[in-house]
Amino acid sequence: MLLRNVEPGDLHTYVRMRCDPTMMAELGGPLPRDGIEARVHADVAAVAADTSWIKMIIPDPSRPDIRAGNVVLWRHEPDDQPGGEPISEIGWMV
Repeated sequence: MLLRNVEPGDLHTYVRMRCDPTMMAELGGPLPRDGIEARVHADVAAVAADTSWIKMIIPDPSRPDIRAGNVVLWRHEPDDQPGGEPISEIGWMV
């Protein structure tokens, strides 16, 4: 298995994950297709700025075109404590 940074070419995988009703059932429901490309570009920029750790899961490095999902680690201000100490969260979609 290989974990690599998200790239602009991961758009199809983002669409498969984030527009899928089953995968997004516990995350507020599927996202509309419009806007997913911007999300990929924002994630690529966040990785380049070293503000997020967004890795694509490649089950077989000899087949880099097959992606099983992603794992993400990011920091943000907690919703219930505006101005509070930043927290880190991890999430994944497989």
